[in-house]
Amino acid sequence: MRALLLSLFVLGTAFAEDDMMMIDSAQADYDGRQITLTGSVLVEHDIGKITANHMVVTPEENQKKVRLAYLKMNDDVRITLKDGAQLSCSAAELDYVGLRGRFLGGSQHEYVVYTENCKDKAGVKAALLLKSRLMSVKIGKEEGTKASPKSMITEMVAENNVTVNYNNDFIAASDYAMYQRHQPDASDPNPSHISGLLSLRATEQNGMCQVTNRNGDLIRANQICIDTNKRHLFFAFPKGAIYVSQQTGGVDRIDFSSDSMTWDEPRDLLTLHDHVVVNQKGVGRLSNEKEVLVYQYNSNGKKQLRSVESVGKTLLDYVDEEEGMTHHLVCHHRAILDHQHLQTILESPVDENGNVFEGKQVYFQDVLGEIYADKAILDYEYTGGHTITPRQVTLIGHVRILNRKSEDMEETGTLMQYALADKVEFFPKTHEMVFSSTGKKRVLFYDKGNNVKVSATALKIKREPGMKSESIQGVGDVRFSFADKEFDQIRKQFNLDEK
Repeated sequence: MRALLLSLFVLGTAFAEDDMMMIDSAQADYDGRQITLTGSVLVEHDIGKITANHMVVTPEENQKKVRLAYLKMNDDVRITLKDGAQLSCSAAELDYVGLRGRFLGGSQHEYVVYTENCKDKAGVKAALLLKSRLMSVKIGKEEGTKASPKSMITEMVAENNVTVNYNNDFIAASDYAMYQRHQPDASDPNPSHISGLLSLRATEQNGMCQVTNRNGDLIRANQICIDTNKRHLFFAFPKGAIYVSQQTGGVDRIDFSSDSMTWDEPRDLLTLHDHVVVNQKGVGRLSNEKEVLVYQYNSNGKKQLRSVESVGKTLLDYVDEEEGMTHHLVCHHRAILDHQHLQTILESPVDENGNVFEGKQVYFQDVLGEIYADKAILDYEYTGGHTITPRQVTLIGHVRILNRKSEDMEETGTLMQYALADKVEFFPKTHEMVFSSTGKKRVLFYDKGNNVKVSATALKIKREPGMKSESIQGVGDVRFSFADKEFDQIRKQFNLDEK
């Protein structure tokens, strides 16, 4: 007869009621202090079902009632918890007096592997796999029950080559991880409801702590936390890159960094906080001291970029490699980089009457001049196969342009040009600017160096490639002189009396 009889005789009902368990094995040896079990060992305890090929069971000493104190096991160790989670390893120790456990990888199982089907607050299942060479656990007692409290693993610490697979959506790697398992709600009709908070971090400055996904995106951080209940991820000092499919079949890379970041997985939303920098070739380098939102969507099982929204004061720097200069834009309200429509929108803050606050217009600056407007729209296109470049820049509302360009490109600032309009459209390919006005307003252009004054309902200025001067064409009602109030308007808007 199997060693179950010996086990029952030695332990049987001698264990306290809250430590009742069933033991079975092919062979058992009892030396008066502990039991050594070998060959297909099975232990059913309130923590779950434990199997191994070798196990040593030690009762607690000097107690009126014999209580399970210590389990030491090796050779194909497997534990199935009452809530359905599973754990496998080469060797393990469970200390019921100290309420802790230790699991180790070895030659048979190189890694300790923990798996569960956690559920979020909506009841949606998500598989979680935690793997490392060493795991330590804390054992707690289930609360909120009238009967004797049952044992359960409340906390797990994984060390040495930690990897996490969360619902096959992403894989994380770190030096250290802690998983705090949430106790099921006593009112929950589904007792197998599992959720928790998983924290990963690097143990050294150049240690490992990162997340990647099926899309090839990669995010490194000092610390990463995963809330399996809300399906949220939290990052401390993240730095990463996401890859976006182009309409032409290529791939764009977007790099980013910030002090902290939240990834709301159900909403496909990344929120970056404090000292945010987002960089995309062809679009530019966006920086924001407060908050940037990155909206994604799922397409054929992959995460794709929908848009980037920068809240508050935003700086956007674009390097024009063809012209050899950097364009600098400042936005004080909101900047939206719409990847689906290849468009960037920059907006200014307004008061209750819809007027832009003084000094808060969208601002553009480069070595050639400055531009102010209530709103700016930058449209892009793919050229040369997979290269994204600006196609058109549209400036709307109280547009002011200050051009410092001289005929001698080495002497910027010698000649001064000024323009006022309600709307300006700039086409980089043709180097053409179209100025327009609304209602009874007029476009005003003043070339101070050449003493050229133009007042018109619309105006076109074009610089031919290789030419040092522009062609100016008035549209509609055109005058090459200013009325007194028009010249006063130019002087007031650009503080010409102070120059």
